[in-house]
Amino acid sequence: NSGPDGCAIFYKKDKFDLVKLDSRVLEVWKVQSNQTVLSVTLRSKKTSKEMVFATTHLKARNGVVMPTLRNEQGKDLMEFLNDQAQGRPVVCTGDFNAEPGEPVYQTMTAAKSLRLNSAYKDVLSNEPEYTTWKFREDGEHIQTLDYVFYSPDQLKVDSILNMPTGEQIGEHRLPSLSYASDHFSLVADFRIIG
Repeated sequence: NSGPDGCAIFYKKDKFDLVKLDSRVLEVWKVQSNQTVLSVTLRSKKTSKEMVFATTHLKARNGVVMPTLRNEQGKDLMEFLNDQAQGRPVVCTGDFNAEPGEPVYQTMTAAKSLRLNSAYKDVLSNEPEYTTWKFREDGEHIQTLDYVFYSPDQLKVDSILNMPTGEQIGEHRLPSLSYASDHFSLVADFRIIG
């Protein structure tokens, strides 16, 4: 935990061996922010193949400079992931606090050194309509801010968990007794290819 938003990665010790655990405070214009990325390199006990899993929580808030700030964090994140990958498949999840139209989304999916796709977009042909649905002081917010990015040349998405409907969520939206977070869980099943 670094700042108000922590990151965690859980894995099954009967399926994977931990090769490496690493983290980094993300930088914006060479200055540390209070957002982090956490990564693990795991080795499959069954196949001996290694993969990198990472998670982050980028800067929240609205405002003219915020998309630029998140994009700078995304650039630093991609540099970190590239260093961690070393040719291994990568899965990077997180609350990016950015709609698909923000520059950080392009930074994550258009990098030349480490090509990543969005698991949800690949299965649905578009990002989900929302990954959070809540009321704030200024009204109702229905947004897509969370993503599961992965290495499409080394992994295939077999399935994803769909978002609940508005009726399933309930009139008070998030969080609630049914959904404890103000964001929905994203789940993707991957298969190693090649």
